[in-house]
This record gives sequence, C-alpha cells and structure tokens, in this order.
Amino acid sequence: MGGFGSGKGTRRKAWRSKKRYITSLPEIPVSKLIHAHKDDPNNQFILGKLRCEIYPSSIHLKHEEKLALDVSEIEIRAFPCYYGGYRYYGLCPACNRCIRSLYVLDETIPVCRVCLDMVYSSQNATFSYRLYRKLKLAKNKLNNDEWTKPKWMRKDTFERLRVKVSELDEKREIANFFSLRNHRSVNKIFNKYGSAIGAAEILGSRLYVSF
Repeated sequence: MGGFGSGKGTRRKAWRSKKRYITSLPEIPVSKLIHAHKDDPNNQFILGKLRCEIYPSSIHLKHEEKLALDVSEIEIRAFPCYYGGYRYYGLCPACNRCIRSLYVLDETIPVCRVCLDMVYSSQNATFSYRLYRKLKLAKNKLNNDEWTKPKWMRKDTFERLRVKVSELDEKREIANFFSLRNHRSVNKIFNKYGSAIGAAEILGSRLYVSF
C-alpha cells in the first residue's frame, strides 16, 4: 500500500486512449507499393485474401475467393517533388483524403486510419517511456559508452551528448519518483534541485531505490 507506482500518475491505462492500434489490421502501403512495382511486369501484391494489382493510376483489388468487395479500386494521386520524381498517395474511398497507407476492415473495405479512428502505438506511450526512448537514442549515438568518444565524432558533439544522457537520466528518475507526466513539471524540479535524490532530500520525501 502506498508504494511506488500506486499513485494516479503511474497507473497503467488510467489516461490512455482506448482506440485501436494501426497494427491490429492488415495494411496496404500505397506509396511503397507504387514505388516498388511501378516498373515491375508482375505488378501484383497479396495481402491476406486480397490481391492488389498495381497500375500507374490505380490499384485494383480482387478477393481470392471471388467475393464481392465494397471497394474494388483505389485511385492513385502523384505529386511532383521539388528535386524531381513523384510522391504517390492513395485516395481513401471513404473520405477522399490523400494518404500513404490504407487498412483493410473485414477483408473488404480498405480505408484510412482516420476513418477507422485508429492511433499509433507511440501515441499511448507513457511520459516515462518517452524519456527512456530519448535516452536510449542518445546512448546509441555514443555506442552505450559515455566515457569513450566514438571514432570520427567531434569532441564538442561528444560532450553535448554526454550532458544530454545525464540530463535525460535524471529527468526520468524525477518523473518516476514524483509520478510526473509532463516536461514542465520535470524541468522545474530538475532546474531547481538537479536530481531526484536532491529533491527528495530537500522536500523530505521517501527515497525510492531500484535494485
């Protein structure tokens, strides 16, 4: 009772969305399909029970069991890039938005994630996990060694990344210890006390030590 993680700030799913993730449905990556198969004579792509036939201006859909599809064709829009070439988008059959990927519902209806009210998994990540992800990216640039400068890396860059790793580590400890969920609160404590231990000693809170 009253231990770490029992407060409302760290309860799992206490504030997160209940929407479906985009990974829960089969995806038709329209942009990737066009780039990969526009010059391929075998311009077909199998997605579950759907056969996608890629053409310059559209993608034709056919069911392997010859069932009737609510949408049998996806229109393609090509937009020229500033430095040559084209960027391809598919037209969502439901809302007519230009999108890069469609998702198949019930194997018959390909629509965009907005129409299906789906979200990315990163949108439901906790604040502590977002800090952890930033910390991991910074450590990867240092090859997980904060004391040895990677070859060809500038000294100023190395020192800047070391400071960033140290700050992110302390901010993550502060967020976990005080059950905080936003940068403003974490930065306020970090700028005033410098660390979770220093803040806990001054504020008189119980110190949580992880083993």
